[in-house]
Amino acid sequence: MLRIIFIILYPLLMLLVSIGLWLVYFTRIKGRKNIPPKGVPVLVCANHTGYSDPVFVTLAFPFWRRLCYMAKATLFKGKVKKKLLETVDAFPVEQRTGDVSALRHAIEKVQEGTPVLVFPEGARRLRGIDNLDALPGIGMIAAKADCLILPVYITPYLTPFRRKTVIIGEPYKPERLPGERPGAAYRRIANETLEKIRELGREIGEGW
Repeated sequence: MLRIIFIILYPLLMLLVSIGLWLVYFTRIKGRKNIPPKGVPVLVCANHTGYSDPVFVTLAFPFWRRLCYMAKATLFKGKVKKKLLETVDAFPVEQRTGDVSALRHAIEKVQEGTPVLVFPEGARRLRGIDNLDALPGIGMIAAKADCLILPVYITPYLTPFRRKTVIIGEPYKPERLPGERPGAAYRRIANETLEKIRELGREIGEGW
């Protein structure tokens, strides 16, 4: 019942949240035109500096577009939290364990046409993303799902009345190089994606 109510009220809820965040954080979304049409398999990859990041990425999409979220398993502890997260289409992943079940679920959702949001860094990074390697799991998802990757940059600060910016880059289709082993391909794709996110940050002088 909770899920049915959420689905019905989702567009209105997103509109109200969007207005609220704009009033407090002057939220600016750049690059909406880069979002692939509904039904196109896409993996959404963003930098991760705060718990609010999934909210800002979701608001960058049209109100009627639902996203699916990969979230660390510890957030699902407790019946109430677990139910709420499942209601908003989040699913758990055991961090840094090569969680095959979570990866398979992400691949299935992407292939169904539902955008899946993941964070290449694997955890929140409060000091930026330079000199970090991305976790290869996102490369595996993109390769197995044969999908586009949509890089997204989110400004790291969350200060009231200071502009919060979300930049959506151009989607791209990763390819395997001739003779490249799967593991090497996954790592390369993941790091390429992280670099594209860095480049989006540099566009607005973040210097990450």
